[in-house]
Amino acid sequence: MDESIPPKGDKARMRLELEWPQITELVSQEVRDLLLIFLQENSAELRIHYQTCLEEDEEIQSVLGSMANQDDFAEIFLRDISDLLANGHDSAATFYEQQAEIGSLMARIGLPPSAISRVMRKFSVRLLASLAQYPLDQSMLVETVIHIVNTIGLSLEVRDIRYQQDIAARVRADETYRLHSLGQNLTIERERQRALLMEWGHNLLTAFHQSEGLRKLPRLWISEFGLWLNHKARLIFERTPNLAGIIAAVDRIDKDLVPALEQIRSEDRESVSFVVTRIEEEIADIRFELNGLFELHIEVEKGRDPLTHLLGRQFMPSILMREIKLQKTPKDQGLCLLLIDVDCFKAINDQYGHKAGDVVLGHIAQAITNCTRPSDFVFRYGGEEIIVVLVDCVRDMAMQTAERIRADIEDMRVALPEGGDLQLTVSIGVAAHEGEFDYEVLIGRADKAMYRAKSSGKNRIEMG
Repeated sequence: MDESIPPKGDKARMRLELEWPQITELVSQEVRDLLLIFLQENSAELRIHYQTCLEEDEEIQSVLGSMANQDDFAEIFLRDISDLLANGHDSAATFYEQQAEIGSLMARIGLPPSAISRVMRKFSVRLLASLAQYPLDQSMLVETVIHIVNTIGLSLEVRDIRYQQDIAARVRADETYRLHSLGQNLTIERERQRALLMEWGHNLLTAFHQSEGLRKLPRLWISEFGLWLNHKARLIFERTPNLAGIIAAVDRIDKDLVPALEQIRSEDRESVSFVVTRIEEEIADIRFELNGLFELHIEVEKGRDPLTHLLGRQFMPSILMREIKLQKTPKDQGLCLLLIDVDCFKAINDQYGHKAGDVVLGHIAQAITNCTRPSDFVFRYGGEEIIVVLVDCVRDMAMQTAERIRADIEDMRVALPEGGDLQLTVSIGVAAHEGEFDYEVLIGRADKAMYRAKSSGKNRIEMG
């Protein structure tokens, strides 16, 4: 028995532990060598066939999207299939962890196991048909087929188990985030959103009367209220009936009423009055539904990092997965991520004590929050690292926000508990979403950029 596999309630691992000796004893080194040669000789053909399977599957296309993502996924697949069939694994633990990691990747990007199983079924038929052309005696052919069926089937089983575990964890995190969000002062948040809605209405009329001819009037979906509605209210109030009414009203304003107003001349007072009255009625309906949206919920205090009062890291996967998915919709115009690290934080702790370090983190968190919009997400990532998810944001805008954060923190003087004060700086890595289907890739680019900023002298911003 492989004692490196922890048996604590993990029935899948325990079952694999029991089956592993039987599976590995059924395949000879001769079969592994044969499959290695076969895969090397036919790698180009198999890659084309696998990519064709990906392209023809609508469910997979909706997730992977671009050809670059398909190429990346095909590369992962070919490397994995070679490891599975030809190279073997030292232990059940190694096999399990590798396949479980692929299951986690599938969960992160929203690729259901059924879609991968469908593609693998088609690929396996092609693989076996190609192998049938090899001059093999019957016993070796049977051994090879058993090995392929066993190994691919087992890998899909492990991936599915990890996928379901991760999705279940994400659902729990989503629910906890809703509870946390509802734990904020809902009265203040409601009034802020009502004020932002009325401000947009005022700005719309001002823009109309200050322009003539061809107009481009502001849309509600890209206002501060619209960003909050799209990125936060949809998540917080997901199952609330009032939300659908608000979304429908915003769509009517942006798709019908504002375009109609753009076509009317100011002197056509009757037409202007008619459209403006319709817009005001829709805004009044939104305000009414907004009241109901908040009134249906009670205050629950959960989910804040106790030191910085930022979002806890456990919410980040759910939110990043959702934001990446939103990049495929026409309403969203970019997604960027800032990874911020407090410079010389260990030295601050060592010299002034952990209480001083806690004070520093609190001030840093507040400064970052002050520089972001209500629709953005700010997380304590770990230690002295903070991640900011900037929604509806392109590269240049992210760099401007990062510079505002860096400059504001540099200008701060933080009073220490034992007397005296400190000047602080931060290093920031910036990454703009470039079509990645896995949020870990986006975080990785921001992380590397942040370390470049550190190694280049600190108190800097680098783009990843």
